[in-house]
Amino acid sequence: MNNYLIKIQCTSHEQLCYNNSKIKKNNIIQLKILELINNYDYITSALIVYKKLNKFSTKTLEFTCNKEINEIEFSNFIQTMLDYGFYSYNNNTIKFFNYNEENRINLILEFNYQLNQKIISKPITKKFKNKSSYSTCVLCKK
Repeated sequence: MNNYLIKIQCTSHEQLCYNNSKIKKNNIIQLKILELINNYDYITSALIVYKKLNKFSTKTLEFTCNKEINEIEFSNFIQTMLDYGFYSYNNNTIKFFNYNEENRINLILEFNYQLNQKIISKPITKKFKNKSSYSTCVLCKK
């Protein structure tokens, strides 16, 4: 069984913010996220994932999907996020992945978030051997 995931880094305010506010698990974005994902039948949930390795921590906003989407659908989703007030001050990327049963990750699409333009990159296929610790905060589920 394949799992699909849209990921965008949101550790810092410059990477991704909502109406000029940092993305946090306890701010008002839950209502906007629920409204956003209800526009798309292929999105099943939204999470904030915290990853910690040694002293370093990162945070990503992730949307789980129940099917593979094409470039037009992905671009439409990004545009909707921008319309809802999600903004990036740097050249942050948003990625669409596939995870398979062997825990292999396959990069399907990668876009410059703010420009909503596809980035041509070589495919990533790797198996995770990871020493990071993770915690998640479910923002909303359908």
